[in-house]
Amino acid sequence: MNRILIILLILLQLNCVVKPTMTKNISFTGASFPYAEKIVILDNQLKIAFSDTGSGENTILFIHGLGSYSAAWKKNIESLSADFRCIAIDLPGYGLSPYSENCNTLPEYAKVVQQFISTLKLKNVTIAGHSMGGQIAVMSVLENPNIFNKLVLLAPAGFEKFSEKDKKWFESIITKEAVKNTTPERTRFNFQVNFVNFPSDAQFMLDDRLKLSENPDFDNYCSLIPSCVLSMLDNPVFDSMSVMSIETLIIFGAEDKLIPNKFLHSNLSVQNIAESGSEQFKRGKLVIIPESGHFVQWEGYKIVNEQIKSFVKVKSVKTK
Repeated sequence: MNRILIILLILLQLNCVVKPTMTKNISFTGASFPYAEKIVILDNQLKIAFSDTGSGENTILFIHGLGSYSAAWKKNIESLSADFRCIAIDLPGYGLSPYSENCNTLPEYAKVVQQFISTLKLKNVTIAGHSMGGQIAVMSVLENPNIFNKLVLLAPAGFEKFSEKDKKWFESIITKEAVKNTTPERTRFNFQVNFVNFPSDAQFMLDDRLKLSENPDFDNYCSLIPSCVLSMLDNPVFDSMSVMSIETLIIFGAEDKLIPNKFLHSNLSVQNIAESGSEQFKRGKLVIIPESGHFVQWEGYKIVNEQIKSFVKVKSVKTK
């Protein structure tokens, strides 16, 4: 298999859906994502953009995936904000949060999550993470379990295990140049692979990604993607999940085309990965949604919202 095809297969793993980073206009325009964005400055001077919608005793903090942004939670916030305070952040370098050379790895993102909660003095927090955001959520809970009530993982990274040989292979393929040289046609294809049937109401996210190449920060974005991919590999969480006592809801799309990695683990299925990861949790509940792909929170939003609503509403019982 030639190098171009290998790069294509890897890029299919990237959930490349970024809105150009900017600081002057802190709001999404149009009807696609109507929630205004705010900016908070953390103790380390990082500026974090976030939307804050709804109210209630419980807060759901949404963490997006690789190359994504807070708008990826639109179809969930629309429903869940009727019962909960819903906060969706843009990780540094994504969405409206400025890029930082000092914050471009998963451990640093996990610190951002914890500092964000502390700065906003959030209570009764359920953290929900998609894909890479799921691995960040797990790392955040492992580091500071007392600030979280519950954990929701949607098609999370960290369930699929990779060897040192796999890591070296990723390092040779996922490069700044590979991301930068992705054509618009390939970008469309890569994004649509996140879905079983690409929905028209997700088009705005693809449009944002296509516009990104015209943005002055595009070069930083092209560096950020490989940094995040390698950081996922450098910071495995699978074995550590067994020590977690937090109540955890795990959701996968039955037709996820990105998990497992079809090139490295063609012998595995979504069911294999979902079950093996879920079994690590002391208090985990697994839900696999039919006719949904990697972007399960969008494609299977009705079931996802019902599951999250009932999960968060039940009072958490702390265990040691």
